[in-house]
Order: sequence, then C-alpha cells, then structure tokens
Amino acid sequence: MPRRVSTPPAGDPEALDLRERLLAGAVPLPGYTPGDPLDLRLLGIGESHVAWLVSYSPEERVDRVLRIPRHPVDQMPRPMPWEYAALTRVPAEVGTQGLLMSDSADNPLGRRYILSTFVPGQPKPIAQWTNEDLARFAATLVRLHRETGDVHGPVASPETGPINVVASMEEGWVWWSDHEPTIVVRPEVQALWSNVRSFVDAHAQAISTIDRFPLVHADSCATNVLFDGDDVRLIDWEWAEFSDPARDLALIGGEIHGGPWYVPLAPDRIDRFLIAYADLAGISQADRPGLNLRRQTWMVYERFMSWLLVLSRQRTHPGSGYADTSAMMRQTLQRFLGMD
Repeated sequence: MPRRVSTPPAGDPEALDLRERLLAGAVPLPGYTPGDPLDLRLLGIGESHVAWLVSYSPEERVDRVLRIPRHPVDQMPRPMPWEYAALTRVPAEVGTQGLLMSDSADNPLGRRYILSTFVPGQPKPIAQWTNEDLARFAATLVRLHRETGDVHGPVASPETGPINVVASMEEGWVWWSDHEPTIVVRPEVQALWSNVRSFVDAHAQAISTIDRFPLVHADSCATNVLFDGDDVRLIDWEWAEFSDPARDLALIGGEIHGGPWYVPLAPDRIDRFLIAYADLAGISQADRPGLNLRRQTWMVYERFMSWLLVLSRQRTHPGSGYADTSAMMRQTLQRFLGMD
C-alpha cells in the first residue's frame, strides 16, 4: 500500500462523513474525547482496503489507522476477523497492532473497520535495498517468528497436522480457473503451471515436515516493509497466519521477481540474507539447506500466483505497465525452473 499521506480533496463526501462521525465518537478511539480536534487524512488505497490516518490529542499527538474494506464481505480475499486476530498478536517492534474491529456496518460509523496502530516509515524502492537492509529485515522476521505453536493456518481458524502446500496451490489454481478462465487456458500459462506444480510437488515434503509454526506475515514483499531510521517494520497483515517461516523469506524477493514488490537477489545476496536470518534464529548449519529449499518452494508457488494476478491486471488495465511486469515475472520463473 502506498505510504503517501494526503489531505482528502475538499468536499470529498466520504472523507467529510467519516470525519463527522469520528468527531461524534463513532469509533471509540483510545484516549479521545468526542468533539475534540481531530485530523483525518488519506493514507493509502490497497487491493482490499482504504486506509485513513486519524490523528488527535494535540498535547501528545496520537496517530491511528482506520482501515475500511473496499468490497462486500463475500468479495474479500479473506474474512476481516482473520486479519484482526493476527494483528492482536503482532509485537509492537515488528509492525501494526490491532486495537478495535467491527465486522458489521451496523455501527455508528456505518462501515466495517479495523483500527490499528500507525507504523511510521517508508518503503524502499527495490533497487535501493542494500545487504544491510536485508540483514535488518531478517532481524525483524526473527522477532516475528520467535514464538511458535503446533497449529497452522489463519489465527482465528487454525488446524493441526502438516502443511499441504500442493493442496493449497491447487486450490489457488481452481480459483483462478473459475475467475479467469481465458487466462489459465493460454498455452504459456498451461506450460508454466505444469512446471510449477512439478517443482512444488517435488519439494513439498520439506514443508510438510515442519511441526512448529510461528506467526508469519505471508505478504512480506518490499512494499509492505517500512524503514524508519534503524527500525524495520511490516504493514498490511491481511494474509498473516501461523505457517512456515520460510514463506516470509521467500516473499521479499530472490531469483524470481518483477514489479515493485520483489527485490531481485543474486545468489550471493540470498546467501547473506539467509545467513543473517539463520544466525539470529539459531538455525543449525545442517538445517540451513532445508530452509533455503523451503524458501524456493514457497517462492515458486507464490510468484506463479502473483503472475496470474498481474496477467489479470494487464487485461483490465492496458498500458499501465503490467505487461512489462508480467514479462519479467514469467522470464525469471522460466529461468529458475530451467525452461529457457
């Protein structure tokens, strides 16, 4: 989500209505007395939510983020209570923390919402990520992954047993087949899907052997990583769940990339990143090759699904740059899978 903070356009009905309702106490903002001064600014617009920065308490400025879904309940990628359950478990030094949620529009605000803490900082363009940035990001992930349990999946609805990454991937393929049938039947998509499935199937056992699961962000791409001095934190926890920590290592970038989300990493930089993470996490030398294999498996799975999303956006937003992004993602996927 963009981190540009801007004042809503003068006369914007949505912003004016929100502000009036907030002034009247429609959301029980911690430490706020209805009627006191309050500032409302547009923080960003994402795939699923519009985020507003709510600032109050002139004596000691308090910033909160009000996230409002853009789609009806049945069109949201994930139930909002799943995200909120994860937000209540995020350490303050790692990222956004949940404060309040209403999953019904039958409230004084007239909208479903999540209220959370505000995380200062800005994302870095992928070309500007240094090895030191990767090491600091690795340290943030280690703090996130420190506590583990014996269940995986959404925090509000976890399950026991091993992670079945192949079944998850095939569910994703079925979803795309139902929603974008003209895309999935393309020969280049079919060919890449066959190779992706073979790769993930061949290495799924490495993931299925994991029996302790931390909270993972599961969308820890570069645009969701904020730098504020020496602090590195994460925003946008919509996909967070208990899972394999290697997922977060895969999402930042690596051998397969494209667009502003994934940091291209040569083998030596990947090694440095994994060493920084493994050293801080106390992962033995014997277990490090398995960590990298799991990272690569998640990377192939996730990048392919992201490529399908980019293809969909390319179709609906011609001339917007998605064509170049999809070409790069396809090229790097094919190269990694040995299809060139």
